[in-house]
Parts: sequence; structure tokens; C-alpha cells
Amino acid sequence: MIAIIGVLVALLLPAVQAAREAARRSQCSNNLKQMALGVHNYISAKRTLPPGAVVTGACCSAYSYSNWAIEILPMIEQQALYAAYDQSMYNDKATSIENLKVTQTIVPAYSCATDDGANQLEKPVAGPGSSLQYRTSSYRGVTGRSDNTQATVWWGAQLAAQSGSLFPLPDTYRGPLHTVGNIPYQAVKPQQITDGLSNTLLIGEKASATTGATAGQQTFWGYSYAGYNKSTMLPQSRMLLTDFERCVQVGGDGGDTPCKGGWGSFHAGGLQFALCDGSVRLISDNIDMNILCEASTIAGAESTNIP
Repeated sequence: MIAIIGVLVALLLPAVQAAREAARRSQCSNNLKQMALGVHNYISAKRTLPPGAVVTGACCSAYSYSNWAIEILPMIEQQALYAAYDQSMYNDKATSIENLKVTQTIVPAYSCATDDGANQLEKPVAGPGSSLQYRTSSYRGVTGRSDNTQATVWWGAQLAAQSGSLFPLPDTYRGPLHTVGNIPYQAVKPQQITDGLSNTLLIGEKASATTGATAGQQTFWGYSYAGYNKSTMLPQSRMLLTDFERCVQVGGDGGDTPCKGGWGSFHAGGLQFALCDGSVRLISDNIDMNILCEASTIAGAESTNIP
């Protein structure tokens, strides 16, 4: 009898685990859909997409203001939290106490149940806010793409153009949720997404292992600096690894810079992205990264169909 029960448990356990993960993935998909809907409601109110981040100083120690995840809070039933955020204050300076209270808050829509590293209070390893604690999360906005010849040049806050210089990435590499204020671009208008809303990535998963050097390299929804709540796509498959240390070991153009951004999830078989039309797609970990790079731009004129 005991042996039979043991066999039955052994047979049922994988099915139970699979069902549990399917439920978690479905919840994660709903989070992405809710955020994408929040972006669309923001467009209805403001006539533009939210900025990936607002940074007015030059690279690399300038303080930051709001970001896309803060701006859509009223659109995802977090009006009170948004009202507590002071737009005139930074969110990565120790004196901005009220804003830090906001960015340390758990927002259910910003965490995936499969991501054990979400909803923790951690210190990021870089930037003006590296001595402060932020709430970890599971999703990053898509800022655009770069390439292996300029693998350390991104559409994020820390690598934007210096004052008075030309931004080194071409217009065709621009994505939907890039930084504004320190590069010669304003927030994206929906009519500028000429590649098609259903062909352009908007928000993607970024879960991270929480041990070793990966700790502090996680996603922080309220931290506007660099690639902590948004990321640029590169044609390097290591960007989909959830372990920072492993990504560095694999190596590639740009050193550890691509590992500081990137994407990834603990779902079996892939990670999920919300597209600019509001749909959500599960994308294989084995996808050709050139396809993801093309899908990360709003007007690259590529004829890319995301598998």
C-alpha cells in the first residue's frame, strides 16, 4: 500500500507542479497585459507613451526623476501611491524621503509569482541611489536596441549623450520607453511606431537570481537610473540569462554592460513580453536575438514577425 501511494505521488507531483507554474505564468501574463493597458490609458491622457525615465543631467552621476512604471500607477489602480510621489523631487537622492517611500512600496502588478527575487528591499549596486533601498520587481521597459560595435551605448540614463554631443545611436534603433531629458528625443508618440504596434516590444520580464554578484543587479521598478527598470536589446543571447555572474562568464562585446540590463524569466521554455498593441507573447529562450533587436525598435523599417 505504501509503495503504491509512493508511486501515485511520484506520478502526480510533476502534474501538480506543472499546473502551478501554468497558473503563475498566466498571472504574470495578466500583469504584463495590465501594464500595457496602463500605457494605453496614459496615451489617452497625455497623447504620448510615458518616458522610460526622466534624467536632465549628463552621464553618469546625474539624479533622476520619474519613469514609466511610476507614470502608469494611476492607470493600474495605484492612484494614491502616485499622488504621494513628488514630481519635482528626485527618486534617487537620500533627501527625497517621500519619493523613497513610494519606490519602496510593493505594487502587485510589478512582480511575477515565479520570480522569487521580487518584492524584496535591496540596494542597487550602481548609480546615485546605490546607498538607498528600493523594492525589487520583475519587468523592464523596452528602450530600443544597440549593436555589438557599440555594446556599451544604450538608450538608458547612464549612457546617454554628454551635454553638447551627438547621441551615437541611429534613429532607427529607438524604442518605445527610452530615457528623455538628456538625449535629443522626446517621449514617443503612438503615430511614431511605424513598425506596427503588434510588431514592437513594450515591456518584458527580467527575473534575477538573488545570490552572489546578481544581488543588487535585479529589477527595481522605482529606480530610474540606468537599466534597473528598463533595458536596451543587443544581439547577444547571454542577455536572456537570469544570473548576472553566469552572463559575465559567458563573455562578449561590451564586457559586463549587457549583463547589467537584459531580460529573462524562470518560466519553463521562455519569457513573456507585452507588445505595443497590448498583447502578450511567450518568447522562446532560444530565439534569434536579431529578431528581438528588430522588434525592440519603433521605426526600424524591419519586416519582423515575432514567433
